[in-house]
Amino acid sequence: MRLAFMPPASALAGVVFAIAVALGGSAAADDARGSGRSMQFEALGSAPAEAEQARVQALDAAFLEVVEQALVRLLDVSTRARHEADLEARIQRRARRYIRSYRVLEETRRGSRMQVRISAQVDEARLRAALDELGIEAGATPAGGGTGRRAVVLVQVSQGGRVEASFGADGGDGGPVGRALAELAREYGFGVVGAEGASAPGSGSPGEGLPLDDEAAARVAGAVGADVVFVAGVELGVPGRIRGTALAGVVGRGALRVLEVSDGEARLVADAHTAGGGFASTEAEASEEAARALVRRLGAAVAGAVAEYWPPRAPAEDALLVEIRGHQDWQPVAAIVEHLGRSSGISRVWPRWVGVGGTILAVVTDVEGARARRRVAAALRRLDLRGTGPEGAGALEMDIDDDGEGLRVTVHAGEDEAP
Repeated sequence: MRLAFMPPASALAGVVFAIAVALGGSAAADDARGSGRSMQFEALGSAPAEAEQARVQALDAAFLEVVEQALVRLLDVSTRARHEADLEARIQRRARRYIRSYRVLEETRRGSRMQVRISAQVDEARLRAALDELGIEAGATPAGGGTGRRAVVLVQVSQGGRVEASFGADGGDGGPVGRALAELAREYGFGVVGAEGASAPGSGSPGEGLPLDDEAAARVAGAVGADVVFVAGVELGVPGRIRGTALAGVVGRGALRVLEVSDGEARLVADAHTAGGGFASTEAEASEEAARALVRRLGAAVAGAVAEYWPPRAPAEDALLVEIRGHQDWQPVAAIVEHLGRSSGISRVWPRWVGVGGTILAVVTDVEGARARRRVAAALRRLDLRGTGPEGAGALEMDIDDDGEGLRVTVHAGEDEAP
Protein backbone atom coordinates (compact mmCIF):
# COMPACT_ATOMS: atom_id res chain seq x y z
CA MET A 1 0.00 0.00 0.00
CA ARG A 2 1.27 3.45 -0.83
CA LEU A 3 1.82 5.42 2.36
CA ALA A 4 2.30 8.88 0.89
CA PHE A 5 -0.98 10.53 -0.03
CA MET A 6 -1.36 14.27 -0.41
CA PRO A 7 -5.00 15.39 -0.81
CA PRO A 8 -5.70 17.29 -4.02
CA ALA A 9 -6.94 20.86 -3.62
CA SER A 10 -10.30 19.95 -5.14
CA ALA A 11 -10.91 17.27 -2.50
CA LEU A 12 -10.16 19.65 0.37
CA ALA A 13 -12.42 22.17 -1.29
CA GLY A 14 -15.19 19.60 -0.98
CA VAL A 15 -14.64 19.54 2.78
CA VAL A 16 -14.85 23.35 2.83
CA PHE A 17 -18.14 23.17 0.91
CA ALA A 18 -19.52 20.63 3.40
CA ILE A 19 -18.67 22.98 6.25
CA ALA A 20 -20.31 25.90 4.49
CA VAL A 21 -23.49 23.88 4.10
CA ALA A 22 -23.38 22.83 7.75
CA LEU A 23 -22.83 26.38 8.98
CA GLY A 24 -25.28 28.06 6.66
CA GLY A 25 -28.09 25.52 6.47
CA SER A 26 -29.12 25.39 10.13
CA ALA A 27 -32.58 26.27 11.33
CA ALA A 28 -34.06 27.16 14.70
CA ALA A 29 -34.67 24.22 17.02
CA ASP A 30 -38.46 24.23 16.86
CA ASP A 31 -40.67 21.18 17.27
CA ALA A 32 -41.84 19.94 13.87
CA ARG A 33 -45.50 19.04 14.03
CA GLY A 34 -47.19 16.31 12.03
CA SER A 35 -50.13 13.96 12.31
CA GLY A 36 -50.62 10.24 12.42
CA ARG A 37 -48.29 7.54 13.73
CA SER A 38 -44.86 8.28 15.07
CA MET A 39 -41.71 6.33 15.92
CA GLN A 40 -39.54 7.25 18.89
CA PHE A 41 -35.75 6.98 19.00
CA GLU A 42 -32.83 8.32 20.98
CA ALA A 43 -29.72 9.64 19.26
CA LEU A 44 -26.45 11.39 19.97
CA GLY A 45 -25.24 14.24 17.75
CA SER A 46 -21.96 16.11 17.92
CA ALA A 47 -20.25 19.11 16.32
CA PRO A 48 -17.02 21.06 16.79
CA ALA A 49 -17.58 23.03 20.00
CA GLU A 50 -15.92 26.17 18.61
CA ALA A 51 -18.00 26.23 15.43
CA GLU A 52 -20.66 28.87 14.91
CA GLN A 53 -24.07 27.52 15.99
CA ALA A 54 -22.38 24.39 17.38
CA ARG A 55 -25.53 23.34 19.26
CA VAL A 56 -27.68 23.59 16.13
CA GLN A 57 -25.16 21.51 14.18
CA ALA A 58 -25.12 18.88 16.93
CA LEU A 59 -28.92 18.77 16.91
CA ASP A 60 -28.95 18.38 13.12
CA ALA A 61 -26.53 15.46 13.46
CA ALA A 62 -28.82 13.87 16.06
CA PHE A 63 -31.87 14.39 13.84
CA LEU A 64 -30.03 12.67 11.00
CA GLU A 65 -29.23 9.70 13.24
CA VAL A 66 -32.88 9.49 14.33
CA VAL A 67 -34.15 9.47 10.76
CA GLU A 68 -31.53 6.89 9.76
CA GLN A 69 -32.81 4.64 12.57
CA ALA A 70 -36.35 5.08 11.27
CA LEU A 71 -35.19 4.11 7.77
CA VAL A 72 -33.51 1.02 9.20
CA ARG A 73 -36.83 0.06 10.79
CA LEU A 74 -38.80 0.60 7.56
CA LEU A 75 -36.32 -0.62 4.90
CA ASP A 76 -34.11 -3.68 4.72
CA VAL A 77 -30.39 -3.30 4.07
CA SER A 78 -30.52 -4.19 0.37
CA THR A 79 -33.31 -1.66 -0.29
CA ARG A 80 -31.34 1.06 1.50
CA ALA A 81 -28.26 0.21 -0.54
CA ARG A 82 -30.13 0.32 -3.89
CA HIS A 83 -31.62 3.72 -3.12
CA GLU A 84 -28.71 5.21 -1.18
CA ALA A 85 -28.35 8.33 -3.35
CA ASP A 86 -32.08 9.17 -3.32
CA LEU A 87 -32.40 8.56 0.41
CA GLU A 88 -29.45 10.83 1.15
CA ALA A 89 -30.55 13.65 -1.17
CA ARG A 90 -34.30 13.64 -0.50
CA ILE A 91 -34.62 12.43 3.11
CA GLN A 92 -31.39 12.32 5.10
CA ARG A 93 -30.26 15.82 4.10
CA ARG A 94 -33.70 17.08 5.16
CA ALA A 95 -33.89 15.02 8.33
CA ARG A 96 -35.28 17.85 10.46
CA ARG A 97 -38.55 18.02 8.52
CA TYR A 98 -39.40 14.43 9.57
CA ILE A 99 -38.99 15.16 13.30
CA ARG A 100 -42.40 15.71 14.90
CA SER A 101 -41.02 16.64 18.31
CA TYR A 102 -37.91 16.16 20.35
CA ARG A 103 -36.51 16.56 23.85
CA VAL A 104 -32.88 17.22 24.80
CA LEU A 105 -31.82 14.59 27.35
CA GLU A 106 -28.21 15.64 27.80
CA GLU A 107 -25.89 18.35 26.54
CA THR A 108 -22.15 18.00 27.21
CA ARG A 109 -18.75 18.96 25.88
CA ARG A 110 -16.19 16.22 25.32
CA GLY A 111 -12.81 17.60 24.38
CA SER A 112 -13.27 19.83 21.38
CA ARG A 113 -16.76 18.59 20.49
CA MET A 114 -20.23 19.46 21.72
CA GLN A 115 -22.57 16.49 22.16
CA VAL A 116 -26.35 16.54 22.39
CA ARG A 117 -28.42 13.46 23.23
CA ILE A 118 -32.09 13.66 22.30
CA SER A 119 -35.30 11.67 22.36
CA ALA A 120 -37.27 12.36 19.20
CA GLN A 121 -40.55 11.40 17.56
CA VAL A 122 -40.38 10.73 13.81
CA ASP A 123 -43.48 11.53 11.76
CA GLU A 124 -43.98 8.10 10.23
CA ALA A 125 -46.72 9.21 7.83
CA ARG A 126 -44.57 11.99 6.40
CA LEU A 127 -41.56 9.68 6.08
CA ARG A 128 -43.60 6.99 4.35
CA ALA A 129 -45.06 9.58 1.98
CA ALA A 130 -41.54 10.71 1.04
CA LEU A 131 -40.53 7.10 0.39
CA ASP A 132 -43.63 6.62 -1.78
CA GLU A 133 -42.64 9.67 -3.84
CA LEU A 134 -39.27 8.04 -4.44
CA GLY A 135 -40.92 4.78 -5.48
CA ILE A 136 -39.51 2.94 -2.45
CA GLU A 137 -41.82 0.43 -0.79
CA ALA A 138 -41.62 0.61 2.99
CA GLY A 139 -42.69 -1.91 5.55
CA ALA A 140 -41.88 -2.87 9.10
CA THR A 141 -38.39 -4.36 9.10
CA PRO A 142 -38.42 -7.79 10.74
CA ALA A 143 -36.00 -8.63 13.49
CA GLY A 144 -33.02 -10.02 11.65
CA GLY A 145 -31.87 -13.43 12.69
CA GLY A 146 -28.28 -13.08 11.53
CA THR A 147 -26.52 -15.21 8.95
CA GLY A 148 -25.04 -17.74 11.36
CA ARG A 149 -21.52 -16.97 10.03
CA ARG A 150 -18.36 -15.64 11.65
CA ALA A 151 -16.50 -12.74 10.07
CA VAL A 152 -13.01 -11.35 10.61
CA VAL A 153 -12.08 -7.75 9.80
CA LEU A 154 -8.57 -7.32 8.33
CA VAL A 155 -7.91 -3.60 8.02
CA GLN A 156 -4.86 -1.44 7.57
CA VAL A 157 -4.90 2.34 7.96
CA SER A 158 -1.98 4.52 6.86
CA GLN A 159 -1.39 8.20 7.38
CA GLY A 160 1.82 10.14 7.04
CA GLY A 161 4.03 7.06 7.25
CA ARG A 162 2.21 5.65 10.31
CA VAL A 163 0.42 2.31 9.83
CA GLU A 164 -2.23 0.72 12.09
CA ALA A 165 -3.61 -2.76 11.44
CA SER A 166 -6.08 -5.22 12.98
CA PHE A 167 -3.88 -8.25 12.26
CA GLY A 168 -0.25 -9.30 12.49
CA ALA A 169 2.16 -9.35 15.40
CA ASP A 170 1.45 -5.72 16.33
CA GLY A 171 -2.23 -5.79 15.38
CA GLY A 172 -4.97 -4.25 17.50
CA ASP A 173 -8.59 -3.44 16.73
CA GLY A 174 -7.77 -1.34 13.69
CA GLY A 175 -8.69 1.95 15.37
CA PRO A 176 -11.83 3.84 14.30
CA VAL A 177 -11.84 2.11 10.89
CA GLY A 178 -11.57 -1.38 12.34
CA ARG A 179 -14.26 -0.73 14.95
CA ALA A 180 -16.61 0.79 12.38
CA LEU A 181 -16.13 -2.15 10.01
CA ALA A 182 -16.73 -4.63 12.85
CA GLU A 183 -20.02 -2.87 13.66
CA LEU A 184 -20.91 -2.96 9.97
CA ALA A 185 -20.29 -6.72 9.87
CA ARG A 186 -22.54 -7.16 12.90
CA GLU A 187 -25.27 -5.11 11.23
CA TYR A 188 -25.08 -7.51 8.28
CA GLY A 189 -25.74 -10.37 10.73
CA PHE A 190 -22.23 -11.79 11.24
CA GLY A 191 -20.55 -12.72 14.47
CA VAL A 192 -17.14 -11.01 14.57
CA VAL A 193 -13.86 -12.60 15.69
CA GLY A 194 -10.55 -10.82 16.21
CA ALA A 195 -7.29 -11.39 14.30
CA GLU A 196 -4.73 -9.82 16.62
CA GLY A 197 -1.43 -11.61 16.14
CA ALA A 198 -2.64 -13.62 13.12
CA SER A 199 -0.88 -13.23 9.77
CA ALA A 200 -0.18 -15.29 6.67
CA PRO A 201 1.83 -14.38 3.55
CA GLY A 202 0.08 -14.65 0.22
CA SER A 203 1.53 -15.62 -3.12
CA GLY A 204 -0.01 -12.82 -5.14
CA SER A 205 -0.22 -9.03 -4.95
CA PRO A 206 -3.02 -7.32 -3.03
CA GLY A 207 -5.47 -5.26 -5.02
CA GLU A 208 -5.03 -1.52 -5.14
CA GLY A 209 -5.20 -0.02 -1.67
CA LEU A 210 -5.57 -3.40 0.10
CA PRO A 211 -3.18 -4.81 2.72
CA LEU A 212 -3.60 -8.53 1.89
CA ASP A 213 -4.34 -10.67 -1.14
CA ASP A 214 -7.21 -13.18 -1.11
CA GLU A 215 -4.96 -16.15 -0.34
CA ALA A 216 -3.46 -14.50 2.73
CA ALA A 217 -6.88 -13.35 3.90
CA ALA A 218 -8.24 -16.89 3.60
CA ARG A 219 -5.36 -18.23 5.69
CA VAL A 220 -5.98 -15.71 8.44
CA ALA A 221 -9.69 -16.58 8.38
CA GLY A 222 -8.83 -20.26 8.79
CA ALA A 223 -6.51 -19.46 11.69
CA VAL A 224 -9.19 -17.57 13.63
CA GLY A 225 -12.18 -19.74 12.66
CA ALA A 226 -13.96 -17.28 10.34
CA ASP A 227 -15.72 -18.04 7.07
CA VAL A 228 -16.24 -14.41 5.97
CA VAL A 229 -13.50 -11.80 5.55
CA PHE A 230 -13.72 -8.02 5.29
CA VAL A 231 -10.35 -6.86 3.88
CA ALA A 232 -9.97 -3.09 3.91
CA GLY A 233 -7.29 -0.51 3.32
CA VAL A 234 -7.64 3.18 4.14
CA GLU A 235 -5.16 5.93 3.26
CA LEU A 236 -5.64 9.25 4.98
CA GLY A 237 -4.01 12.45 3.79
CA VAL A 238 -2.03 14.90 5.88
CA PRO A 239 -4.46 17.06 7.93
CA GLY A 240 -4.70 20.71 6.99
CA ARG A 241 -6.41 23.80 8.38
CA ILE A 242 -9.47 24.87 6.40
CA ARG A 243 -9.16 28.45 5.23
CA GLY A 244 -11.46 30.91 6.95
CA THR A 245 -12.34 28.53 9.81
CA ALA A 246 -10.80 27.18 13.00
CA LEU A 247 -11.31 23.62 11.73
CA ALA A 248 -9.00 20.95 10.37
CA GLY A 249 -9.85 18.84 7.32
CA VAL A 250 -8.64 15.45 6.11
CA VAL A 251 -9.38 13.62 2.89
CA GLY A 252 -8.62 10.02 2.07
CA ARG A 253 -9.49 6.97 0.04
CA GLY A 254 -10.43 3.44 0.89
CA ALA A 255 -10.89 -0.02 -0.58
CA LEU A 256 -12.96 -2.94 0.71
CA ARG A 257 -13.14 -6.55 -0.41
CA VAL A 258 -15.66 -9.01 1.08
CA LEU A 259 -14.77 -12.70 0.75
CA GLU A 260 -16.37 -16.03 1.55
CA VAL A 261 -13.87 -18.63 2.72
CA SER A 262 -14.57 -22.34 2.34
CA ASP A 263 -12.01 -25.18 2.56
CA GLY A 264 -9.21 -22.62 2.55
CA GLU A 265 -10.34 -21.04 -0.71
CA ALA A 266 -11.57 -17.44 -1.01
CA ARG A 267 -14.50 -16.40 -3.17
CA LEU A 268 -15.15 -12.73 -3.94
CA VAL A 269 -18.62 -11.52 -2.90
CA ALA A 270 -18.23 -7.74 -3.29
CA ASP A 271 -15.61 -5.04 -3.55
CA ALA A 272 -15.61 -1.25 -3.58
CA HIS A 273 -13.35 1.81 -3.75
CA THR A 274 -14.24 5.29 -2.55
CA ALA A 275 -12.87 8.67 -1.51
CA GLY A 276 -14.09 11.13 1.09
CA GLY A 277 -13.15 13.45 3.90
CA GLY A 278 -13.99 14.79 7.33
CA PHE A 279 -13.50 17.88 9.46
CA ALA A 280 -13.31 18.71 13.17
CA SER A 281 -11.68 21.10 15.60
CA THR A 282 -8.48 19.08 15.90
CA GLU A 283 -6.42 17.22 13.32
CA ALA A 284 -6.79 13.92 15.16
CA GLU A 285 -10.59 14.21 15.32
CA ALA A 286 -10.73 15.24 11.66
CA SER A 287 -8.79 12.09 10.76
CA GLU A 288 -11.28 9.95 12.70
CA GLU A 289 -14.26 11.67 11.05
CA ALA A 290 -12.71 11.05 7.60
CA ALA A 291 -12.04 7.39 8.43
CA ARG A 292 -15.62 6.81 9.56
CA ALA A 293 -16.99 8.57 6.47
CA LEU A 294 -14.96 6.26 4.22
CA VAL A 295 -16.25 3.18 6.04
CA ARG A 296 -19.87 4.35 5.68
CA ARG A 297 -19.40 4.80 1.92
CA LEU A 298 -17.67 1.46 1.47
CA GLY A 299 -20.34 -0.30 3.53
CA ALA A 300 -23.15 1.23 1.50
CA ALA A 301 -21.43 0.19 -1.73
CA VAL A 302 -21.29 -3.52 -0.82
CA ALA A 303 -24.50 -3.77 1.24
CA GLY A 304 -26.74 -4.98 -1.57
CA ALA A 305 -24.36 -7.72 -2.73
CA VAL A 306 -23.71 -8.92 0.84
CA ALA A 307 -27.43 -9.07 1.70
CA GLU A 308 -28.20 -10.94 -1.53
CA TYR A 309 -25.36 -13.45 -1.07
CA TRP A 310 -26.00 -14.07 2.64
CA PRO A 311 -29.71 -13.52 3.30
CA PRO A 312 -30.49 -13.38 7.03
CA ARG A 313 -31.98 -16.41 8.70
CA ALA A 314 -35.70 -16.35 9.14
CA PRO A 315 -36.31 -14.24 12.26
CA ALA A 316 -38.02 -15.54 15.31
CA GLU A 317 -41.45 -13.91 15.49
CA ASP A 318 -41.44 -13.96 19.28
CA ALA A 319 -38.04 -12.28 19.70
CA LEU A 320 -37.90 -9.59 22.37
CA LEU A 321 -36.17 -6.38 21.25
CA VAL A 322 -33.68 -4.82 23.66
CA GLU A 323 -32.51 -1.35 22.68
CA ILE A 324 -29.13 -0.28 24.14
CA ARG A 325 -28.07 3.38 24.26
CA GLY A 326 -25.27 5.40 25.78
CA HIS A 327 -22.33 3.07 25.05
CA GLN A 328 -19.27 4.63 23.41
CA ASP A 329 -17.83 1.37 22.11
CA TRP A 330 -18.77 -2.28 21.64
CA GLN A 331 -17.41 -3.79 24.89
CA PRO A 332 -20.52 -3.18 27.03
CA VAL A 333 -22.76 -4.57 24.29
CA ALA A 334 -20.56 -7.64 23.90
CA ALA A 335 -20.74 -8.21 27.66
CA ILE A 336 -24.54 -7.95 27.57
CA VAL A 337 -24.82 -10.40 24.64
CA GLU A 338 -22.50 -12.90 26.32
CA HIS A 339 -24.29 -12.61 29.68
CA LEU A 340 -27.78 -13.02 28.21
CA GLY A 341 -26.60 -15.96 26.11
CA ARG A 342 -25.55 -17.78 29.30
CA SER A 343 -28.68 -16.89 31.29
CA SER A 344 -31.29 -19.50 32.13
CA GLY A 345 -34.42 -19.42 29.97
CA ILE A 346 -32.77 -17.50 27.10
CA SER A 347 -32.09 -19.58 24.02
CA ARG A 348 -30.72 -17.06 21.53
CA VAL A 349 -29.34 -13.48 21.36
CA TRP A 350 -28.15 -11.57 18.30
CA PRO A 351 -27.69 -7.96 17.12
CA ARG A 352 -30.67 -6.91 15.01
CA TRP A 353 -29.28 -3.45 14.26
CA VAL A 354 -26.04 -1.62 15.06
CA GLY A 355 -25.63 2.09 14.51
CA VAL A 356 -23.81 5.16 15.74
CA GLY A 357 -26.60 6.00 18.16
CA GLY A 358 -27.06 2.56 19.70
CA THR A 359 -27.72 -1.16 19.26
CA ILE A 360 -30.87 -3.27 19.14
CA LEU A 361 -30.63 -6.89 20.28
CA ALA A 362 -33.16 -9.61 19.53
CA VAL A 363 -33.61 -12.07 22.40
CA VAL A 364 -35.53 -15.35 22.29
CA THR A 365 -36.76 -16.75 25.62
CA ASP A 366 -38.91 -19.70 26.64
CA VAL A 367 -41.75 -17.36 27.71
CA GLU A 368 -43.56 -14.51 25.98
CA GLY A 369 -44.82 -10.98 26.53
CA ALA A 370 -44.44 -9.37 29.93
CA ARG A 371 -42.90 -12.53 31.38
CA ALA A 372 -40.15 -12.42 28.74
CA ARG A 373 -39.45 -8.76 29.49
CA ARG A 374 -39.26 -9.46 33.23
CA ARG A 375 -36.94 -12.43 32.68
CA VAL A 376 -34.51 -10.51 30.48
CA ALA A 377 -34.61 -7.44 32.73
CA ALA A 378 -33.81 -9.60 35.75
CA ALA A 379 -30.87 -11.17 33.90
CA LEU A 380 -29.55 -7.73 32.94
CA ARG A 381 -29.71 -6.53 36.55
CA ARG A 382 -27.37 -9.37 37.52
CA LEU A 383 -24.71 -8.17 35.05
CA ASP A 384 -21.76 -6.14 36.34
CA LEU A 385 -20.40 -3.84 33.60
CA ARG A 386 -17.32 -2.74 35.52
CA GLY A 387 -14.24 -2.94 33.33
CA THR A 388 -16.17 -2.93 30.03
CA GLY A 389 -15.93 0.80 29.27
CA PRO A 390 -13.11 2.83 27.68
CA GLU A 391 -9.93 3.14 29.69
CA GLY A 392 -10.32 5.83 32.33
CA ALA A 393 -14.10 6.01 31.93
CA GLY A 394 -14.84 4.51 35.35
CA ALA A 395 -17.49 1.93 36.24
CA LEU A 396 -20.55 1.65 34.00
CA GLU A 397 -24.12 1.07 35.08
CA MET A 398 -27.42 0.38 33.32
CA ASP A 399 -30.89 1.86 33.56
CA ILE A 400 -33.52 -0.62 32.34
CA ASP A 401 -36.97 0.54 31.22
CA ASP A 402 -39.92 -1.62 30.10
CA ASP A 403 -41.96 0.24 27.45
CA GLY A 404 -44.63 -2.47 27.21
CA GLU A 405 -43.22 -3.92 23.97
CA GLY A 406 -39.51 -4.27 24.60
CA LEU A 407 -36.71 -3.10 26.88
CA ARG A 408 -34.69 0.10 26.70
CA VAL A 409 -31.25 -0.04 28.31
CA THR A 410 -29.19 3.10 28.90
CA VAL A 411 -25.51 2.62 29.73
CA HIS A 412 -23.93 5.42 31.76
CA ALA A 413 -21.13 6.16 34.19
CA GLY A 414 -21.83 5.19 37.78
CA GLU A 415 -22.59 8.09 40.10
CA ASP A 416 -19.53 7.46 42.23
CA GLU A 417 -17.33 7.42 39.12
CA ALA A 418 -18.74 10.40 37.26
CA PRO A 419 -16.47 13.49 37.13
